[in-house]
This record gives sequence, structure tokens and C-alpha cells, in this order.
Amino acid sequence: MLIMVLKSISRYMFEDKYLTKKDHAKNALSNSASALIQLIPFIGGALNQISFGYMASLQMSRIENYLVDLSSFIKNEAIQKDTLSKMNQYFSSSDGIEYLYMNLDKVSKTRNSEKLKLYRNMLINQSKDDDILGLDISEEYLNILEVLRVESILVLEFISKYKSKVSNRNNIELGSLDANATVDDSNYLDKLKSKYNFDSDTCEYYHQQLISNSLIVDDGMGRVGTRPLEMFRITKMGGEFLEYVGDSK
Repeated sequence: MLIMVLKSISRYMFEDKYLTKKDHAKNALSNSASALIQLIPFIGGALNQISFGYMASLQMSRIENYLVDLSSFIKNEAIQKDTLSKMNQYFSSSDGIEYLYMNLDKVSKTRNSEKLKLYRNMLINQSKDDDILGLDISEEYLNILEVLRVESILVLEFISKYKSKVSNRNNIELGSLDANATVDDSNYLDKLKSKYNFDSDTCEYYHQQLISNSLIVDDGMGRVGTRPLEMFRITKMGGEFLEYVGDSK
């Protein structure tokens, strides 16, 4: 029943009868753009096929595959009936429909199979909890996931579980979201690189991605005797985001 609801709602993105006046205006603009593209010498026809044919088909195919995988996941994980009932209720509401639209829009642009699993986790976590995130916050998290590399999320998870062994900070786990909990162990970067086979440049890139999206803080900034990108602290938002994309079992 739930998957039938999801599949029917997904057609909001593609079926004419669900389009608003604003959507019809966009369609008219698309038709004009299609006509203009075809006027471009030599490549106009190919561009038009890519823009208004192949890409639309590819996006729909991605959504269909995603929904099939979602259905299989729900069946195989034997999700409890009360959870399925909450999900079904949520996706029958106007907020649920709008969230699904946002989720599927991201899915239609995604090739990475690991990121698709995270979108699936988001969808289930959004709909199954009593304390459902507001659409503004959930949309922000969807946008963050869209721009993050999957490896950056692995780094965030590593930070959340890493236990510093520096004196006076014994066994501090950042997953507790303690504002004073900071990874300042000199072995942290070496262990991170070893675990995921990252080099220094890619490590810096992943940390910068997390910092720019406010998921972690560079706690070494402004401290005497420390250099940038050596000390990190996971933010409250970072912890919430990690939980939101986490396995929904």
C-alpha cells in the first residue's frame, strides 16, 4: 500500500493533470526553448533530444529504480506495522507529498548508488518519526546531501565516533555533541587516512566540505600552537544531519 502511494505521488513531477498554472507557464517556456535550441546549426537537434527527451527519460528511470529498491528494502527489513502506518499517513498528507517531491527531485539527478541509499534513509526517517522535521529543515538537509561527497559523510561519521586519547580529554566521543569535545589527537588524521586510504589533499577537501556546510567546526582556528584543519568539532547540526541520513533500521 505504501509503495503504491509513493508511486502515484511521484507522477506529480511528470503528469500534466497535476500541473499548476505556474507549471504550465514553465512548460510553455520549455517549448519555446526547445524551438530555439533546434535552430542552433549542426548540434541543435542533438541538444534538443538531450534536453527534452533523453534527460527526462533518464530522470524518470532513476526515480522508478529508486522506488523499486525502496520497496524491496521495506519488505526485506520487515519494518514494523506501526512504522509503516506512520509512513503511509505522512505520505498521504500535503507535507508528505511535498517532501516526496523534493526527495525524488534529488534522486532524479543522482547517479551515486551510495548517495541514493542516504536519500532512502532520509525519506524513511522523515516519515516514520513522531517528531517530523519541518519542510524547511528537511529541504536544507536534502540540499546539503546533494552537494556533499559521500566520502565527506564518512569523515563526519568518523569524527562522531572518534575517541581522543589526549590527556584531559580521555575517551571523548564527539557523537555526544558535547560543545567541549574536540578532536585534537595528533593521530586523528593519520587514522582517518589509513582507514579510507585518503591522501592529505582529499582529506582537506572533505573537511572543508563539512565546514562550509556547518556540519563541523575547525576548532584550531585562532589557537596558539595549532594549524588550520588539525582540530575539529562536530556541530549540533552535524550530529542531527548524521542521524537524519543514518540507517533507518
